[in-house]
Amino acid sequence: MFERLGIFRQKQTDIKFGDLQAFLRERFESEEKDLEAKLASNVDEIKKVSSELKATALKLKSNSSQDKYSSSIKDRFCDKLVENVDMLLSSGSNNRKLVDLSENVVKSAGDINMKEFRHLSKFREDMSKIAEKVKIIEEKIKASRKFISNSRLTAVDSIKDCISFIDASQKNIKNIDEEIERLRSDIDTINKTCEVERINCNSLNEKLSSFEAEKTGMQNIERDMENIRQKINAELSGLERPMKKFMYYGDLTKEEQKILKDLISDPAACFIDSNHEVVKRIMECMSSYKSRDVIDIDDRKLGKLHDVLRHFEFLIELKEQYKALDVKLEMEEAAFCKKTDPVADEIRLSAARVSELEKDMENRKNSVGASLEEKKLLEEKILKKMEQIRVLLASVTDPGVNLV
Repeated sequence: MFERLGIFRQKQTDIKFGDLQAFLRERFESEEKDLEAKLASNVDEIKKVSSELKATALKLKSNSSQDKYSSSIKDRFCDKLVENVDMLLSSGSNNRKLVDLSENVVKSAGDINMKEFRHLSKFREDMSKIAEKVKIIEEKIKASRKFISNSRLTAVDSIKDCISFIDASQKNIKNIDEEIERLRSDIDTINKTCEVERINCNSLNEKLSSFEAEKTGMQNIERDMENIRQKINAELSGLERPMKKFMYYGDLTKEEQKILKDLISDPAACFIDSNHEVVKRIMECMSSYKSRDVIDIDDRKLGKLHDVLRHFEFLIELKEQYKALDVKLEMEEAAFCKKTDPVADEIRLSAARVSELEKDMENRKNSVGASLEEKKLLEEKILKKMEQIRVLLASVTDPGVNLV
């Protein structure tokens, strides 16, 4: 009834996240001082014994041994122990933190396996002293832990750790947002540059296509050259069998053998590219060998051979026409390439620039995606930490305290 009337109703205290550190400091300052006072004697004793422990460890390290392996284990053990004691004694932390650091001293003293421990039995006296001092430190830690566990400051420390994590995460998120904004600006700029380059590439392709009409003249020349090749082939065809026989029985030089072999495989190409006087000499020799019955050539093929020899000047004219057309084609191709090659080179360069820009843009888009994912994970962790703070805050403060 009194609660419905507003009498004895719990006062609501809303705390903003930014004010939480100051609230904790003010609310738990006296408790912090009380706990520090309770821990003082234990911590002083831990420091005193730790100093003695360091002296014992240094004395142990100075002891020599003929066993090198045992000495190396001893030295490593002492170095680690001294390192942790130095960290404890040089720390300017409060007593609660010093209790935590003293745990490391105890841990380093016990951080040794049985095999190594057996080797340290050679230094039994100093190891016994170390064990005694570690035991005193353990007892003081245990006594200190009772004071700490009975206070609310462990939960307060957890809240402060959560606050530090959230502050650091929010800074990271701000940096991520700035990076995403920069990447998106870069993507926009690159995309515009890429679009200009695409337009340039298309324009160059259109320019190159405009030269296609000039290929007609070259195509006509190539067609005329092909007609000549066909005529030469027609003139020399049908003599393959006699030529093969002559290849076997004829008394030929290496040059003549090669030309004859080429005549058999591709008559037109061979006649155009070879010395036609040698070709004529081969034909005449074939005819001479037939007349002497050295090789067998039937009348029809012999007639073909005589026709070739009678019209050999015609073959030479065809060859000269072909060569003239070949020179003309080469000149026109050179002129065409002089026009088109620079444009084609520009197209290749432009296409390469487009490809590189697209790759760069894709990489930056991937970076944006990765940054967004990282931001999402941080935001999820922040929400969990905020919930953790609410639970911890409820455990150490009045029910009316509310984090907003």
